[in-house]
Amino acid sequence: MKKGESIVYEWWVWVDCEHINDVSGEFYPHDTYAEAHRYCNYAEGQFIELVRSYWGVEGEGLLDRDYATVEDGRLPESYDMGSRPIAKKLHAEVKI
Repeated sequence: MKKGESIVYEWWVWVDCEHINDVSGEFYPHDTYAEAHRYCNYAEGQFIELVRSYWGVEGEGLLDRDYATVEDGRLPESYDMGSRPIAKKLHAEVKI
């Protein structure tokens, strides 16, 4: 990572989706899993996705984004079918 670049983690709650792999609905970002979990209405088919955004220095904007869907109260071991491992601290946040 270069000086001035940053990584931001957000927990998105997806609503108005047909199924867990459908991201055509709307999403509402939250800073913590606990906050997203309180907001999420699982009975209506809503689900939570961890989003890792890699931002460049000023003027570069978003450089990369990785996604991981929480299923059955668990995160997968890595983002996007194995693109990179998910940090243990984020797995721990889901177990709260």
